[in-house]
Amino acid sequence: MSAYDSDDSPDETRLADAYSDLLDILTALDNIGGFNAGDNIGVMMDSGSYFNTTIAGPPTALGINIARPMPGYAAQGNVVTDYEAAGP
Repeated sequence: MSAYDSDDSPDETRLADAYSDLLDILTALDNIGGFNAGDNIGVMMDSGSYFNTTIAGPPTALGINIARPMPGYAAQGNVVTDYEAAGP
């Protein structure tokens, strides 16, 4: 299953919780649909930059595990983008 919608744009959701503990790798999302193990994702940090990483295992009802902890603060509601290419 591709993370791209029918319009070939990446899937996006929002953080369900705020993250300030730099050791967090379990990331709660508003919606895990289209997010899969191994997908490349970007998390909008409070600094305005994207933190890019991969999903380290299958999504669960609690969210996703990311391959590396976030390097800073990310507020509840910040955008999470799944970049996994479907591509023609």
